[in-house]
Amino acid sequence: MDKYRLLDHKDEIIAMVQKAPVIELGNIWQTLTNKRELYTIRKIEVIEEAFVFHSLATFEFNVDVPIFIKINYRNLIFKLMPGEYQYRGNQLLCLFPKEAKAIEARGSDRTKLPPSSKINVTLKSLDSSTAIDIVVQLNNISEKGIGARTSILNIEFFRKSNQYKIISVCGKPHFESGTLTLRHITEKKEKKLIEIGFKSDRPLSDEMFSLLREEIAKLAKRN
Repeated sequence: MDKYRLLDHKDEIIAMVQKAPVIELGNIWQTLTNKRELYTIRKIEVIEEAFVFHSLATFEFNVDVPIFIKINYRNLIFKLMPGEYQYRGNQLLCLFPKEAKAIEARGSDRTKLPPSSKINVTLKSLDSSTAIDIVVQLNNISEKGIGARTSILNIEFFRKSNQYKIISVCGKPHFESGTLTLRHITEKKEKKLIEIGFKSDRPLSDEMFSLLREEIAKLAKRN
């Protein structure tokens, strides 16, 4: 059974909220006598001493009743009492909560991206004999690394080198300080693809996760 612990330090709560996955960030809800209003979080902002949560739909709350916010990172959850939150349209603002609870850490949480998202990163080989950069589509991501896919025609590129740097996300320049080491290559010949897994020598940055959220939010608007 998952073991929860109490969080009562503002900085720790903020850090965990910012580690929400790049998709399916979490939910906000309010339980009334005859119904339960549930809203999907589309975007999270941190401004000075407050969070701003953006929903996919317009909020409709009874301001005399508490609401709950759950972030899909270690099931982080906190309660906001009347007067601790305000909303307009699809945006909800609240001061940083004084306490929350979350599941104890058990390694690295991995977020799967839908194949239709076509979110990509550009990799630069650290092998001095390979000057070509290559774009791969992300399958999944965690603090510890990424899983990706690309054309089977690129298999020799990845067989020649096993260390890479991320230099852009969806065409936007972004240089990760960590080094990715190739851990496996799986051929999907019927789909003419290879799936490749990389482990990072340090946690992937919050900036990279923010970029990915922005790109996924753009795709959601288009759809």
